[in-house]
Amino acid sequence: MLQTATDILDYLSSLYTEKGLWDPIEQSTLPNKYGNSFFALACGLLYQETEEKKWESLALKASIQELKNTKNRFHKIEMFRWEFKNYALLQLASKRVLPELRKGLRSRIKNMQDMGSFRANWMAMRGLNLLLRWELYQNAKDLKEAEKEIKKVLQRQTREGLF
Repeated sequence: MLQTATDILDYLSSLYTEKGLWDPIEQSTLPNKYGNSFFALACGLLYQETEEKKWESLALKASIQELKNTKNRFHKIEMFRWEFKNYALLQLASKRVLPELRKGLRSRIKNMQDMGSFRANWMAMRGLNLLLRWELYQNAKDLKEAEKEIKKVLQRQTREGLF
């Protein structure tokens, strides 16, 4: 399993540029999508597992770029996938993979945004992110908001278990 993760990240790292992951299909980097944040998380987790400096370096570069992407979000006209980006950054912070990014991640996470979508999948992700942020910083408001989001999702569930 570790070899599969390494192979995938070796391939993705061959597509990494100073502006983030290069998408060969779109022929550009996609700062508003969530590939960069999950690439950062995956490299961070692989570094934790293997202690190979290569993965630490890539996780750091990708995380810094993702923090820049989210800071520059108003310059993008496409939809920003906040819930997925938030999840990856929350996981990086909770795993304490990159201590040198603690301040930047904390600031970004404490001020995290979301899409405001009322679709069940986005609401579930938003609820999960609020719960993860509560686990990190113990802000009672996060727990209350997480419970509200999850309750709204569960209210949409049919007797058959569908949403």
